Amino acid sequence: FLPVYKFMCFHGEPRIIQTIQNDKQPNESIDYFDTEWNLLKLRQGFPNSVKPFEKPDKLKEMCEIARKLSKGHAFLRVDLYVINGEIKFSEFTFYSDAGLSKFEPESWDDTLGEWIDLPV
Repeated sequence: FLPVYKFMCFHGEPRIIQTIQNDKQPNESIDYFDTEWNLLKLRQGFPNSVKPFEKPDKLKEMCEIARKLSKGHAFLRVDLYVINGEIKFSEFTFYSDAGLSKFEPESWDDTLGEWIDLPV
């Protein structure tokens, strides 16, 4: 299965990168990184991986693509793949997990909420 890189962008700035191993399989695992590829202590419905992905060679380029595509949105998740060394677009998601999947630890709810500035 291909690694999936999901960029959680807030106001056009990638903040968290969700990586999925064995997507949609019984042994699916998910890890979260910041844009410097530091592993975050964060879970959301799935176990973390036994061995998280190594930092992708195209990380800076993927961050720039996510930045450009998410510009003008309070929140947008930009999903990308790297296939044979080329970055491929997968999808946009405006409400990740329909906004229903809980974060562990719960303090991430506050952190992510602070990153969104909605007009009144």
